[in-house]
Amino acid sequence: MSQAGDLLLGPVRDAFNACQPGCPAIGVRVVRAEGGDDAGLKGAAALWQEMGSGGR
Repeated sequence: MSQAGDLLLGPVRDAFNACQPGCPAIGVRVVRAEGGDDAGLKGAAALWQEMGSGGR
């Protein structure tokens, strides 16, 4: 997914740029993940660790 580049991110950027005043997405930058294909896994591991490794 991270390799899809502008094919995927272009329409997402367009949608965010079309936000009306008051939209929480105003000013959001949509960028390609720097973690590559493992970015989701790394995020899940960080969340698990933050939760105390016990799933509380």
